[in-house]
Amino acid sequence: MDTKKVFEETGKLGNEIHRLGKQLEKVNKQCFEMMELCPHEIVFKYTDNHPRMLLIDGTYFCPACGKSIKCIHPEQIKDSSFKDSRVIPLTNLSLFGTSEVHHTIRNEVYQNMELYYNPEIDIEKLSNRMEELLKDKEQRYENSAKTLRKRKQ
Repeated sequence: MDTKKVFEETGKLGNEIHRLGKQLEKVNKQCFEMMELCPHEIVFKYTDNHPRMLLIDGTYFCPACGKSIKCIHPEQIKDSSFKDSRVIPLTNLSLFGTSEVHHTIRNEVYQNMELYYNPEIDIEKLSNRMEELLKDKEQRYENSAKTLRKRKQ
């Protein structure tokens, strides 16, 4: 392929990338607007249990709108849009917030809304059910964390 053809083809591709970028911006804006409208009735709490020096309370994820927030301290949730949410902890697994994990949670809740959004159902039952579905997506850390130490001079 000669240089002129390369310029023409990469120009077309660049224009397509620009068009798709504008379209993605529009879709992202709509997603954020939905997150603002969502009542966040239930949220799932998980952590990746990564061996680190700073302990993190967890990540909270709303299956309805897809919004997630990370909290370092348990009190942070009280200052967030999830403050009135029913929290379903997934604390028996080490989970990393991948799109696959979020998709599994969203699918399960959507297919069983009458179960998850029923305040009379015990939270522990809901936790166990979801953890059973997510156990193959658990993140395991075999080696302990390495810490950096200042050398003595």
